[in-house]
Amino acid sequence: MNIHVDGACSNNGKEKSVGGWAFVIRFDDNKKEIHSADFAEITTNQRMELTAMIKALEEVKIRWPDLNVLVSVFSDSQYVVKGSNEWMLNWAKNGWRKSGNYGISSEIANLDLWKKVFELVTEIKPTVKWVKGHSGDKYNELCDTLATTAVSKKSDFYRVIRNAVKPEGN
Repeated sequence: MNIHVDGACSNNGKEKSVGGWAFVIRFDDNKKEIHSADFAEITTNQRMELTAMIKALEEVKIRWPDLNVLVSVFSDSQYVVKGSNEWMLNWAKNGWRKSGNYGISSEIANLDLWKKVFELVTEIKPTVKWVKGHSGDKYNELCDTLATTAVSKKSDFYRVIRNAVKPEGN
């Protein structure tokens, strides 16, 4: 299963910021896809990048609770990739603090989201990979378009499910 995630934000981190996140999940040998996107106000690009990953992994957890397939997550955010692959485990071991200069620890930015990412990554065990943004990768470009459209239109949560079976009970 391949998942692409992306976040976007206008007026990043400012009072009138608007962010968007999106994901595309491809499964069954890429014959089926789920697209999803939404927006948030007063946010940052980093928060939107993390939210995209969280929403995608939550979808996997709901839709495939007995997952026994390899999951790969692709992101153009080094923050998400390095955080998931390198930093997060050390943060958790250090009580969710990072070491700074002279051994002084400091708070983790976006701690609420990183804790949720940690929980989902620990359970699902995806491989998190970097993909260069705006380099022609079809699904990275699609996620970027969905996220930036959510920002510009302040669109409500929407999803496109192509050839996907709706989970029972939903």
